[in-house]
Amino acid sequence: MAFKNLTPEHIAATIFHDLHKNLAATQICYTEYMGEIKQSGDTVRFPGLNRPTVQAYTGSVTYTEPTDAGAVIKVDQDNYYGIKIESLDEKRSVVSIQKDQAREAMYELQDICDTYILGLAQKLPEEFAVTVTPANVLSTIARAKQVMLENNVPMKMIKMVYPPWMETMLSLAGIVFQIKNGSDAGDGVSYAKVLGVDVYISNNVYQTGGVDYVMCLSGRAIAFADQMMESQVINPHPNFFGAGIRGRHVFGADILRPKEVIRLSLTEGTISTI
Repeated sequence: MAFKNLTPEHIAATIFHDLHKNLAATQICYTEYMGEIKQSGDTVRFPGLNRPTVQAYTGSVTYTEPTDAGAVIKVDQDNYYGIKIESLDEKRSVVSIQKDQAREAMYELQDICDTYILGLAQKLPEEFAVTVTPANVLSTIARAKQVMLENNVPMKMIKMVYPPWMETMLSLAGIVFQIKNGSDAGDGVSYAKVLGVDVYISNNVYQTGGVDYVMCLSGRAIAFADQMMESQVINPHPNFFGAGIRGRHVFGADILRPKEVIRLSLTEGTISTI
């Protein structure tokens, strides 16, 4: 069976598109960088300027030059996929095979990216620690929101990524999540609003000793840059009968605005009654 429609460009575009739809990273991170990613180890710049100085007017104006508050991020995370296709059912279409394999590759890359980014919580000092139950889950989120507001983060920019058990606590607390409460745009990532905070569910929240490191942050707190590279279809493959599909995904991420992200150390409490 020929793979004439299974082009490297199409595979790369499919995986990259689906990856970005489902990445928590692209929902909570700042992704507007300057520069071009050509290989692992490249650096990209996230531009930024300090706020201008505002002074009382006394009859004259003093001009101050903006200072660069940007940051350079190294794209040093490098992962690949390799798909071996030795025999094909003639009844299966190339399109079907392509979609299946691209989807599986995307899931693996998604897990790696989200695990890395949510693992940045390890760099942050603990803001507070709570054993969460249905009785205090709302006050926990409200407390985190208050800290962010006191750090001058606009209400509309506050986000939180928590593990699935937090959703259970909220449901038992009587919070009803409506279909259109969060994202209903078909972008692959669902979220809801709780007390005005955009909350996302992820199985990749960093955990140690039964404690989840939950981040509450603005969309500018963490910088993220990535690129799909070297996608290839090798048909026939020189080392086995069939075709090979391979590609690499490189990315980098780091904390860009430390004042706009906090870490909560949350432990799943016991549910006494349901």
